[in-house]
Amino acid sequence: MISKLRSKFEKYSTRQNALQQVRENGFWFVDIPRTSSSSIKAELGLHFGPAYGKANLIETEYATKQWLNDHVPAREMRTMIGKKYWQDLYTFTFVRNPYDRIASLYHYLRKRSEIPREWSFSEFVRRLLNANKKTEYFRFHGLRYGAADFVLGKDGTVLVENIFKYENRSDGIRQIADKLGLKEFGECHVQGASPVGQNYRIMYDDQTRELVSQRFATDLKLFDYRF
Repeated sequence: MISKLRSKFEKYSTRQNALQQVRENGFWFVDIPRTSSSSIKAELGLHFGPAYGKANLIETEYATKQWLNDHVPAREMRTMIGKKYWQDLYTFTFVRNPYDRIASLYHYLRKRSEIPREWSFSEFVRRLLNANKKTEYFRFHGLRYGAADFVLGKDGTVLVENIFKYENRSDGIRQIADKLGLKEFGECHVQGASPVGQNYRIMYDDQTRELVSQRFATDLKLFDYRF
């Protein structure tokens, strides 16, 4: 009983320290899976501390101490830190074409052996888009959420100040670096999974394209993406 109470207190204390670090630094990065978020978090953790860090990396030499969970939606982070503080923060994120992002997610999960290797891309898409929080392999919300789920409030309001596109990563990185006063930023590249040069379109058939179109219709409209 005492050890459980101590563990809960330590977790609470760590989270409070992290939130205070965010308030003092004046910014927050909403990390959406498969948008180069791990690379960005690794650098932010190095420069600004463990509130922004990334510990679970394939490339362990780039891992940093981490105080908060990965892939926290903006609405949840706003609740944790407080609406008053949130509106004063510089908030930013990267989004990615959902067709491309789901293809990248498939390659990544296979690389980490987190889904059966015998699954075809078609089977993966069908299983993912029918999954819920109790579904084996897909219990983690970050696998099931679209980008809109990370940036919108419950009322549909966009909660993130700057939304950059993965497809124009260098432009976004340059703006972030200027805002945060970093001379060198965006050089870290970790957790890559998709075959170099492969066009995501070759992985799709009519059925999987339609499934992704329906599931991520909000992403497609909100961020102006198409197949």
